[in-house]
Amino acid sequence: AHPDGPFAAILGAQPSRGARSPRLWDAVYTALGRDWRMLPLDVPAERLADLLAWLDACPGFVGGAVAVPHKQAVAQWLGTARLDASAQGIEAVNALFRDEQGRLRGANTDGLAAAQVLHEGGLTPTDSVLVFGFGGAARAVVNALRGRVARLHVVTRRWEDPATVALARWMGVSLIAPAACGPALEQATVLVNGTVLGSAPAHVGAHPLPTDFTRRARALRLAFDVV
Repeated sequence: AHPDGPFAAILGAQPSRGARSPRLWDAVYTALGRDWRMLPLDVPAERLADLLAWLDACPGFVGGAVAVPHKQAVAQWLGTARLDASAQGIEAVNALFRDEQGRLRGANTDGLAAAQVLHEGGLTPTDSVLVFGFGGAARAVVNALRGRVARLHVVTRRWEDPATVALARWMGVSLIAPAACGPALEQATVLVNGTVLGSAPAHVGAHPLPTDFTRRARALRLAFDVV
């Protein structure tokens, strides 16, 4: 059964337990005088393709958001031809929309939003940026910042994974194992947490920083948390 009337949705592992998007967008729709709503849709990885096919065929679905951990899987399901330029290359989607022909397409606004906030906070071309994580959101941030700062390093547990290495090479950034991030942390003037650590409901209070963070992060002047 389809919901009554037009609707948006946020897709993720458990958006019903922590996502603020439905409350925010429901207020926007009310302010615009539209009888729309945004639904949190909790979906496990094995049911994601079925849900996407249902949403793609559902005339009332106008689009929405994609949350952890499905950003890359949604991009793969859509295929390159249905990815906006913002999602090309990184193949990670955080936004769904319909084009003029009514086809479901994917875009990525994570990187654009993070870059805007960092630039407003004082990011300069001379900064050395250290990013923790290389999942969907972190990839978008790295893609938006690459070529705009002096140095850009990424700390990831998948630093030896062939596909991850290939993407980093395409972006022109360096991958670092978590246990070896000390020297890069000492050089970093800007720190970005692009991991899920710190997010609700399962990772509140957690972080990716090494135990000697306070001793090493002497040059740090800006910090940004994607969560």
